[in-house]
Amino acid sequence: MLFTPRCSVLKACFDTLRKECSERVRGECGVAAKSLLTQKAAFELTGTVLRFRLEQVYCQLFSPVNQVAISLLFKMLMNPQLGQINPILKSVGIPPSQFLTCHETALYSVTGVDIWKALGFYVVILTAGMLNIPEEMYDAAKVDGASIWQRFWRVTLPLLGHTLTLVSVLIVMHGLQVFTQVVVMPSQAGGPGNATYVLNLLVYNEAFTNLRFGFATATAFTLFIFVFVITVVQLRILRPSWSY
Repeated sequence: MLFTPRCSVLKACFDTLRKECSERVRGECGVAAKSLLTQKAAFELTGTVLRFRLEQVYCQLFSPVNQVAISLLFKMLMNPQLGQINPILKSVGIPPSQFLTCHETALYSVTGVDIWKALGFYVVILTAGMLNIPEEMYDAAKVDGASIWQRFWRVTLPLLGHTLTLVSVLIVMHGLQVFTQVVVMPSQAGGPGNATYVLNLLVYNEAFTNLRFGFATATAFTLFIFVFVITVVQLRILRPSWSY
């Protein structure tokens, strides 16, 4: 089974790991950038009202909309002939892309949409963690002459250790549980070809299409063990041994 022409298991594992790595890197970078902007704005324009408005903006921009609706929306936007994204790319001098119809870009397109949908949730968590940091910490850093960047790197990030650990674990779990996007967005589930064929789709096909419930159960259990091991490793490495 592992070495059939489709190589379903190996291909699904590889695509799942590749999507997870892409989502993890882009998600962490995006969350860090958003957190830095939020922190900088909070320093420059102090006040609880401003911070509350920032949270409102994030919640409105990245509200929890149904995954199927978001997938269908971006499927239309990424259409190479009729979508609105390619004309925008052309207007700024970027060559158009095939997005979901190209074997090389399909997985990254699905990953980008998944990151966009989940980013606001993680930003709200980090914003709540930053608001929980005592103001006395920043006041003491200001007295010591620390700049905005020094306060961010020396005060904010260390005190966000537990929150960053939670966000990191959630990003990995979310990335390994993708299913709706790879079914709805491509013209064929897991396509084009097997470009977006991930483990969850393999479990679904084996259970409800091929009626191989034993194989599907074994694959799902393997995915569970994989997620569990990664979560334990993350907690051991990232979780601080202190709290304030």
